Amino acid sequence: LVKERYPRFIDALRDLEDCLCMVHLFASLPSVGRITSETTKICKELCNHWQFYIAKNKLLEKVFVSIKGIYYQVIIMGEPITWLVPHEFTQVIPKEIDIRVMMTFLDFYIVLL
Repeated sequence: LVKERYPRFIDALRDLEDCLCMVHLFASLPSVGRITSETTKICKELCNHWQFYIAKNKLLEKVFVSIKGIYYQVIIMGEPITWLVPHEFTQVIPKEIDIRVMMTFLDFYIVLL
C-alpha cells in the first residue's frame, strides 16, 4: 500500500509531515480505550529513531515553540519537513474526536515511517 501511494521516495518525504505529527501525538497520549500501551510504545520508539536520525545527521534547521507544542523543521533531499511535538502535559481526548479514524491513519503512518 505504501509503494502504491508513494511510488518514489521523494513522494513519501513530501507527505511525511502529517505522519510525524500523528506519531508524536500518539506517543504523548495516555493508554486508554482504543489506544493501547503497545501503540504508545511503538510511537515513542519511532519518535526516538526519527530524532536520532535528525541529530546524527545534523539536519535540524528551525525550531519554534508555540502554545500547541514545539515545531521542528528539517530539510531532507531538498524537501522541507515540519512537524509538531505536543508539550508534555497530560493529554485529554475530547469525546467528539473519532479515535477509530485516527487509529486507521496511525496504522498506515507506522508502516510509512
